[in-house]
Amino acid sequence: MLIAPETGPIAILLGFVSTLGLAHEAGLRQLTEKSFSPGQKVLVDYEAVAEFDGFEDANGRRMFWLLKYNTTKGVTTRSRTSWPISDLYRLVPVDRDRVVRGEIKRGKRNEISELSGLSFLFNGPNKADVHAITKKVIVVMPTTVAADFCKSTLLYGQPIKDVIPVGQVSADGEEMERWSTRFGAQEPVLLFASDLDVACSFAQDNQDDIELVIVDVAGRNREKHASIKRLNTRKIPCLLIASERIANETEVDQHNDFSVWEWGADDLRALVWPEKRLPSSNSEIAKFESRVQSTSSARPIVEKIAFPIVTDTYKTFCSLRRLAKQRGPDGPRELEEIVSEAFYAITRLMRCSAELTNKSQSVVDVDHRITAMTKVMNSSNYLSAEERSAAALVVDRIVEFRDQMLRRNPKQIALQGVLEKHPTIDLLCPDARLVMELEGIYKHRRNRVFASAVSGELFHNGLLVTGWFRKSRMASVLTPPIADPLILLLYDVERRWHQQFAEHRLTMREERKRLKGRQAIFPAIDGWKKPKEKVEVVESEESGIDNIEEVSSEIDERFRQRIYDRVSGGHSDADTKARLLLFAGGLYGLFTDNYKLNVVTHLFDTAFDADDDKAIVKVCGAKDVSVGDRIVFRTKSRDLIREVADELIEDGQREISGLWRVALRNYMSEHSVSDESMCSKLRAAGCNSQAQAISNWIRDDGMIAPQQYRTDVPIIAKVTDDEALKSQLKAVVEAIRNVRSAHQQKAPRLIAKRIRAKAAEVVRQEQADEPVIHLDGDLILVRVAETASKPIPVKYTAANRLVAGDSWPE
Repeated sequence: MLIAPETGPIAILLGFVSTLGLAHEAGLRQLTEKSFSPGQKVLVDYEAVAEFDGFEDANGRRMFWLLKYNTTKGVTTRSRTSWPISDLYRLVPVDRDRVVRGEIKRGKRNEISELSGLSFLFNGPNKADVHAITKKVIVVMPTTVAADFCKSTLLYGQPIKDVIPVGQVSADGEEMERWSTRFGAQEPVLLFASDLDVACSFAQDNQDDIELVIVDVAGRNREKHASIKRLNTRKIPCLLIASERIANETEVDQHNDFSVWEWGADDLRALVWPEKRLPSSNSEIAKFESRVQSTSSARPIVEKIAFPIVTDTYKTFCSLRRLAKQRGPDGPRELEEIVSEAFYAITRLMRCSAELTNKSQSVVDVDHRITAMTKVMNSSNYLSAEERSAAALVVDRIVEFRDQMLRRNPKQIALQGVLEKHPTIDLLCPDARLVMELEGIYKHRRNRVFASAVSGELFHNGLLVTGWFRKSRMASVLTPPIADPLILLLYDVERRWHQQFAEHRLTMREERKRLKGRQAIFPAIDGWKKPKEKVEVVESEESGIDNIEEVSSEIDERFRQRIYDRVSGGHSDADTKARLLLFAGGLYGLFTDNYKLNVVTHLFDTAFDADDDKAIVKVCGAKDVSVGDRIVFRTKSRDLIREVADELIEDGQREISGLWRVALRNYMSEHSVSDESMCSKLRAAGCNSQAQAISNWIRDDGMIAPQQYRTDVPIIAKVTDDEALKSQLKAVVEAIRNVRSAHQQKAPRLIAKRIRAKAAEVVRQEQADEPVIHLDGDLILVRVAETASKPIPVKYTAANRLVAGDSWPE
């Protein structure tokens, strides 16, 4: 495993270099007469296609022949030319069905012409030969990023995809797709796979052809330990590349079988160009090196803000929380509610860095929580005297905290002081509720305000973080520092959380030192320095200050339980069954299995062009969604596909396409027919659908039409004897066809085109792990964090809605 400050294009570069090594080895094996046979189609100089016509000796020289066919005024003539065998390297085998075409320049060998990137690199055509490579290197990473990189990154003026045969493994792991036609029929030797499962599927049938698998351990590949073990079982060499942030979030015991090389300051100085020698370039490699140079030397600056009420309030809260923990899991629900409300009120005030008034949204929200806590305290009969007293003290402290902030906000004053020294510095506030306040204040200044920041973002003017947020957010900012200067505005409590974070980071580094190091990765190379002895890191425990991660995780777990309690009223009063999906960023929803979710995970991980027919939104039910999947919702509409489809069909088509359902419901209402009786009548008339399917036709407003609508809709017309349906039967069938096409093909493709550019940008900037991403217009992208294995009975009004929970502060 290789651990770097950030991964960037490392996986692609290592895959490319590995392939160059294979090409160099292959170049040592010269082309022979056995490499070609008469009748074989060949690509000459990567430009013209000819037919190979064998070898023969002429005047003491060994020659080979090429055939060309020319058609003039309907008459085809054949031309046969001889070539010295020393020009054999100019030929590449291609498919037999390729058409002979193009002009062959016989004297090209002696002309001053464009050389291939490999010819420049290895100083001669016989030093490297990609056509003789028999092995493949697989790189597992988002193929969108890889495709863009291979197209835009040049080697001696040629894109990487035209220097070596590059391509990708298809989504089912069974086929290879070429990214360039330059190499004729040759299979790609550098392959990209969207995730580890795809790579494993490919390896199952191509085990002996794989030289190395390189895995960028991020996104969907983070938790796929089983897939890595499957590759190891097949004795396929694997190189995992992880950022320090991801490595710190993984238990070291999971790496016991790995050799680990963690790049430190000395390694970076040896690997990266000195800053003064870095070329001025907009290439991905140059930008990556520039970021690494900047962030590897940056150190966060903590601006300590003295405000005793913050520490007093939080310690009072911690005392109340300990009382609640003493009650155990069966403690009173009211006490849990008070603890949750208090935590969110305190952290909300801590993070405020703008001037506050009684009308500020933050103050309004805190007042709402104060009222809620007071109401619970006054109405509950289950709180002990000690708990009631502790809760009242917490409320008093929060009120005092709020009042002091209204009079004077120390963090706002500290922020102004930083802006005086750094007038163009960017601001980061990972609490989306507070971003609008800051944007409103600084919209006329040069300071940009961000709700999230990742390693791919460039902060040339530095970055000011307005408080301490959860570890996942802060790790993306601090591991490594993503700006210089990087300034943190922290109260004393927040400073202690930062200290705990820094100690944990150092502890993880020390733990990894006990694993096999780079000397195990490069056993043939002598002279590696012995790793320093492990240093025992003692993580501090501040008296009375609970860790924010522990508190947040505990409250989140209670939140999940509250969702279930809130929506599951039991079978007697439930209208439907739905599965709980929890999304990163505090969003959740309960979705029925027949509700169609718009899954776009593959659009972020696969190299589709915007106009590619394969670029389509996948529609599936909640039971088919997996953790890590990305789903698009429209904030102003519950059905994105339907809304876009309505843009594509003619006015009135949807109403006409639904006349069969109107006929069914009118008939059932007028004749007091039950679902079961209606099913029997339709089946007796020749309908082959099952009873449950027919029942869904009647009840599901989202269903366009029965699957076999061309036969079932006429049966419905016959059974119901509905005049409107009978008189427009052909129009109804045609309308169904148009609406179904819009829903199943046209709308998903149109949505895919609209979000493809943004998707590529998100992945390129390594934002794929951000909890909530705002796409164009009112589209938002969320990531599935947790799924329920079984549906639960819920009220219909609670189902199929995206809900912003107030449990998670970010």
